[in-house]
Amino acid sequence: MALQEPEVIESEISQVLSIAREMARNNGCEILTIRIELHLYSITDSEILEESIQDVPRPIPTSKEVIQKLEKVSFQTCPDSIRECTICYEKFHQNGHLYQIVRLPCGHFYHKDCILNWLEISHMCPLFRYQLPCYEN
Repeated sequence: MALQEPEVIESEISQVLSIAREMARNNGCEILTIRIELHLYSITDSEILEESIQDVPRPIPTSKEVIQKLEKVSFQTCPDSIRECTICYEKFHQNGHLYQIVRLPCGHFYHKDCILNWLEISHMCPLFRYQLPCYEN
């Protein structure tokens, strides 16, 4: 955020105080303690954004070869306790429609389309963080 003139800061503080006083009156408070800290920085928004983006780990997609070799399973193969995709939370079998199901090497089951979309972005199981082989940039 660009540095603001003292008059602008004063005006904003005045607005905060006015809102706080109104809230205190509405809640029957007689004493209102407010602490305002003002920190001035000389860096720009773009510098802050650049810095924060560098700290965020980038997801790595799963290799296409691994995606093609994922195990496709039938609805009957899924354990009774696992009858829905944990990505979209829809059932594997719904309204007479049987969705394609995939099991990852870690043993988790997903709708084929849901997990393929996920693996194009990340090489880790959404639940277990099991790491599949990936492309490194």
